Amino acid sequence: MKKKSEETRELILNSALELFIEKSYSETSTNDIRKKAGNLSRGGLYYFFPKKEDILEALPEFLFKDSLPMNDILEDKNLNTIEKIRKILYEEHKAIRNSSRGQLFYKLMSSPEFLTLFLNQLSSDAIPVYHQLILMGNADGSMKVASPIYTAEVLPLLLNIWFNPSFFNNDIDDVDARIDYLDDLLNSMGVPLLNGNLKKVLKQTWIKVKEDL
Repeated sequence: MKKKSEETRELILNSALELFIEKSYSETSTNDIRKKAGNLSRGGLYYFFPKKEDILEALPEFLFKDSLPMNDILEDKNLNTIEKIRKILYEEHKAIRNSSRGQLFYKLMSSPEFLTLFLNQLSSDAIPVYHQLILMGNADGSMKVASPIYTAEVLPLLLNIWFNPSFFNNDIDDVDARIDYLDDLLNSMGVPLLNGNLKKVLKQTWIKVKEDL
């Protein structure tokens, strides 16, 4: 029963995701989603998501469900703080590269509603986590950040907004210069984040998403 319930929830999210990209969030109704999800009953849809906004809010976690759980990485005592952040980003981008669902994250970011939701989640969730990690990194010596709170605010914007292929019309070959610039910028902020493996997976993500846009 639990498996069937989870399958129904994923069907709703997949159906909504396709419609949000095809028609936009504002032009998609809960009735559209219900019909695309195999003519699911209204009660069946509302059991999981009473409002359309609830579906939108569930999408970020759904899109990255195949990546390694963040808590497992954060609790790894064999890694220092910068290595933990590096591994989290690596796993996220690997999931994006290997999953068509993950790649849709970048397409959704062009939606004003999803972008607003994402920015709100950055403020409430990601920035406090980054701030704590930066303080830990300063303490263990893996980072040397002069302004932890400002850096915590800037980092997710750089990594998720500025490094987002769907926002820029640059040629696909722009990625190498973009990664080099990001590397220099992060180093100047005291966050030596990009190593060879992470640069490689960032480039693969950029190229893959650019090709599918």
